[in-house]
Formats: sequence, C-alpha cells, structure tokens
Amino acid sequence: MKSPFILALLAILSLNTSQAADPIMIDGIAAYVNDAAIFQGDVLRARRPIEAELRRNLSGPKLQMELRTSYLQVLDTLINNKLIVSAFTEEGGSLPDKAIDDRITDLVQARYKGDSKLLQEDLLKQGMTMGQLRDQQRESIIVRSMRSRTLQGRVKVSPKLVRASYEEEKTRFTTDSSVHIRMIVLDIPDPESRVSQEQKAKNILDQLKKGDDFASLARVVSQGFYAKKGGDWGSIEPKELRKEIGDAVDLLKKGEVSPIVDTGDQLYIIKLEGRTAAGFEPFEDVQAALESRLYKKEEARLYAVWLKTMRADAYIDIIPITSFR
Repeated sequence: MKSPFILALLAILSLNTSQAADPIMIDGIAAYVNDAAIFQGDVLRARRPIEAELRRNLSGPKLQMELRTSYLQVLDTLINNKLIVSAFTEEGGSLPDKAIDDRITDLVQARYKGDSKLLQEDLLKQGMTMGQLRDQQRESIIVRSMRSRTLQGRVKVSPKLVRASYEEEKTRFTTDSSVHIRMIVLDIPDPESRVSQEQKAKNILDQLKKGDDFASLARVVSQGFYAKKGGDWGSIEPKELRKEIGDAVDLLKKGEVSPIVDTGDQLYIIKLEGRTAAGFEPFEDVQAALESRLYKKEEARLYAVWLKTMRADAYIDIIPITSFR
C-alpha cells in the first residue's frame, strides 16, 4: 500500500508544471482511500449540479455552510464508490469496454439527441476529459451492479410488518369527507337575461319535482361543464365548492334536490347523490405503496450496514478543507 505522502507527491508530479508567471491551480487531494486518492476536482465536478442550485437560491454564510455540507456529502459518496469498485476488483470482477461504450451511447442519445459533438462541448465546459467520463460511467455501472448483487434476496418485508406500519401511521392515511353531487347550471351572461334564466330554472325545478330524471334533464338543459355527463361532478370535498353551493349541499339529504342557488352570474340546481364521512383509507388501498416504502427503507438500511463494514476495514483519510468558495 502506498503511503499518503507518496500519493500526494505523485499527484503533484503528474500535473503540468509550466514555468508561466501565472499561478498554477493544483487539484488538491480530498481524501485517501486505501492506496487510491480522490481529488478535490472529482468532488467539485460531481457536486456541480447541486452547487448551481445552491448559488441560485442562497448567499453569504448560509451559502458557505451548504457548500461545505454538499461537498462532504458528495465526497462521502465518492469514498463509498471507491470502496465498492475496489471490492469488485478484489473479487476478480471485470467490466468489458463495450458496457461503457453502450452506456455512453445511451447518454448521447438521451441527453444530446445523438450528437456526440454536443457531448464533447459539454465535457470541455466542465473541464472533463472523455477518459474521466468513461471512468465515471465504469464506476457507476460497477456500483449499481455490486449493490444489486449484495442486496439480492436479503431484503425482507413481512405482511405483518406492513400491517403494523399501517396501524402505527394511520393518521397519514386519513381521508376528508366528500359529497357526490350533480348540478344543472344556467349562465347569466348579462342583466337582461336574468329574468328569462330564472324562469327557466323554475320550470326545470318543477319538472324535477314531478319526477323527471335529473341526469337526463341535465344533459339537455344544463350549460355546465359536466352537462354531457348528466351534471355529474363526482365526489368532491365540500371545501372545494363555492360557499353558496356548499351551504346548499349541507342542507340536503341523499337523493334530495336543492332550491335554485343564485351565485350572481349563474343559477344552480343541485342533487346530492351521497356523502362519504371522513375516515381512513382502507389498508388494501395503501398496502402496495406502504410495502414499497418499507422495502426501500430496509434496502437502504442493509446497504448502509454493508458500506459501514467495508469502511471499518479500510484506510480512509479525509483532508480538511477550509474554503468553499
């Protein structure tokens, strides 16, 4: 195993030591992981999307704090990836160049519409070489493969655990009360049309009182958005209704029809099809989503345990950095 001093010396000697008067920016070492080094440039490149977002939304001490936090988080991920790739190599694993070629081809198609020149231009802007991109993609493929292989068959979520989680977190699955309504709507586009529209509404109400079918009548006379559906608004929370309509619905029993409701620019006749009281979503309705969440949680826990074991057996030295400009 090479010592940190030798690694640092090799890193400096590998740089272009031009004799120009301008100062040379040295890509310092961010951390040592066994006999390998992670450079600050690697961390900063990986952090670039996060940094751009931070700089758009923050400034001053808060920005500096978040830059530091994100730097350390990205570095931590790169350390983990280094250990995983090392384990892959020690186990005799190999990755054919074609796998990396295919990944880059997919990247060009998805992000650059198949134009490799656009990829080259983007790499240039990022200060990144094609070789570095290939290394990055190689690492990504290996990490994903090793994680999948390590966790395969180990993640267990029992039906009993899913049910217990539902009972413990039941308040997350509350449902608001709702009403199922149909409405006949008549527009009042101007003051001159009010009298005729009010008379039309009264005639409709009389027809309903005589037993005419609400849905059939709505399809013919309603000017509302859901006229073709027989005025059916489906189930809706009362708080989403206009106050005048909500107040009218509150007074109705299932199957009843309201008096004419005047909102100023429209006239409504409402039928209550039913009410659903506030309560909880049935277990069966949320079981799949809850099981998926518990599975991902257990998967993350096992992955963290695996990483912790590898880190415990590794030499890791994180180099302190004071400036996060």
